[in-house]
Amino acid sequence: MKRAFLRTTVIAIMFLGVILSLPWDVVQARVDQDQPLTPPRTLPIVKMYIKEDGTLTPERPDPRDSEPQLRAIPSRYVKTGLFGFGVLPFVQTDWAVVGKFETNSLRHPMFLGGKINFIMWAKTDSGTATADIRFTLLREGEVLVTATVNDARIASDPVKITAKGDLGLANDTYIPAGSKLVFQIESKTTYDNAAMLYGTTQYDTGFTFYANSLEILTASMCKSSVTMEYTDSFYIPVNKMFYQCVVDGYVLSAQRIETELNTSSFAWRVRWVYPIDPGDHHVEVSVGYDPQGFGNVTKSFDLTLRDVRVNQFVVFMKAHSTSFIGVIILLLLLYVLYAKKVKPKRVKTPKRKLTKAEKKALKREKKLRKKAKKMAKKGKKLPSELDLDL
Repeated sequence: MKRAFLRTTVIAIMFLGVILSLPWDVVQARVDQDQPLTPPRTLPIVKMYIKEDGTLTPERPDPRDSEPQLRAIPSRYVKTGLFGFGVLPFVQTDWAVVGKFETNSLRHPMFLGGKINFIMWAKTDSGTATADIRFTLLREGEVLVTATVNDARIASDPVKITAKGDLGLANDTYIPAGSKLVFQIESKTTYDNAAMLYGTTQYDTGFTFYANSLEILTASMCKSSVTMEYTDSFYIPVNKMFYQCVVDGYVLSAQRIETELNTSSFAWRVRWVYPIDPGDHHVEVSVGYDPQGFGNVTKSFDLTLRDVRVNQFVVFMKAHSTSFIGVIILLLLLYVLYAKKVKPKRVKTPKRKLTKAEKKALKREKKLRKKAKKMAKKGKKLPSELDLDL
């Protein structure tokens, strides 16, 4: 019985495995994620902001926040004179750090390249000021690019100070996973009445550059939804991201979006819940940090959805396969534990009644055995009729 139960359990598990391996009505297109790390030919533009806490991020500030953060622009100069007597005074000015801002550790590697535009908003408490401003982008402690603005004029009304740098056209500036980008702003001025503004969409102190921080890996389609899977080097929360899906020219509603994390690859899955008819479809999926277009990545896929008839029992088993396997394993464990505690009872077969002839022969055999034992004790030779193998 135990072998039969084990055999039935194995057959049931194999049956569930066959059901789970049946084809499903999903068509998927994949971008090769295991390709070698070679610089891409083109890179999308990404805009970096400085948040209120000083973190460097591509996450767009809340448009409702109109009040900027302020950070003083320090002055570092020393007045000296001839022989220390104050005769013929001289002024020596050094570079002072306005701020040093870092990204979080990158979740995925990325490449940088092309032009980089630095931006800083500044104003004075009153009057005007003049300063040299130096922007530096670093990979951890290694300088990647530097740009300087000389004699920038700062007034009581906010002014925008810009500078340009160049990371090269090869797009081969590699930023490995786990490292950080660092943005440093320095000033050289004799004034101490100026401050930097940052942290809002209007006062967007930071920089724009070209990088593949976003990568779309897959796009798939079934009868009830369209799914995209992507990676984000900066790992911005999904509720702060911009998503769009266009099927045959029709933009799917952003109100019916589901997201989940693929814990094996740390890629995000975005699912647009929408009924799709069988046939050939042209699908465009987009992901970005900003609805205005900064950092947006778009990929197109041509997918064919076939009309696959699926038995409702198969659908039910697919949805509850884990529960069924768990119940079967539980029953198997209970049977093994029960079989160890309860021993089967032996069934005694009823004795058959002897006939008169059998009873007579048995009685005669007993007498002969008794007589044979007595003669054996006396050492007498047993006759042939008493030789009973004693």
